[in-house]
Amino acid sequence: GVGNRELVGGGARTAAGPPPGRAAPQSPDFRFPTADITLPSHNICYEMTTPIPSSGLDLRHRVGDQLGTTPWFTIDQERIDLFAQATLDPDPMHVDPAWCAKYSPFESTVAFGFLTLSMLTYFSHQALGWLHDSHAETGGYALNYGFDRLRFVAPVPVNSRIRAHFTLKDCVEVRPGELLNRFDVLVEIDGQAKPALAAEWLGLWVTAEGHRRIQGARTPA
Repeated sequence: GVGNRELVGGGARTAAGPPPGRAAPQSPDFRFPTADITLPSHNICYEMTTPIPSSGLDLRHRVGDQLGTTPWFTIDQERIDLFAQATLDPDPMHVDPAWCAKYSPFESTVAFGFLTLSMLTYFSHQALGWLHDSHAETGGYALNYGFDRLRFVAPVPVNSRIRAHFTLKDCVEVRPGELLNRFDVLVEIDGQAKPALAAEWLGLWVTAEGHRRIQGARTPA
């Protein structure tokens, strides 16, 4: 999908006309709706170059902090095409440059919104360093808990560079050894004022203590 202008259909790829189920855009003046979402000031974001220490994602002492900003990452056509293949979605808005040149309001292919979203785990490895300590016996492991808020704000044109900014909104111990982290995430597009997406992402960090408790609960008496 393309931001908050999610299109349905697809059909045959062709530059001669819109595929079945899709009409050509009616207005050359189409613009993405603006959103009251702005990027953080770069002088208060920093790149995380070393892993978070052995406490893993036990971040109760970091609530309210900006945790890190990832390096830039290029979204090229090959990655978009691979995502289309993996998700069985041959939408020409994303995979057919000739169709886009003639019919798309963006005049080029753009990344799937869900492709940009799917990069958050990789970005979290870079910004938070948790993958280096993701083992039940040495620190803990992370479980994706979903989103409380998610918005695709602006499209990501092919060959754009993106990066993610992570801020810790909250960290609560929901059960002994299980910490629910709530991250505010913005994915920035190089050279654009509006981000690709804004999300409130939840992740459960299970510590060694929590893992032992879970394992004990599974062991028959």
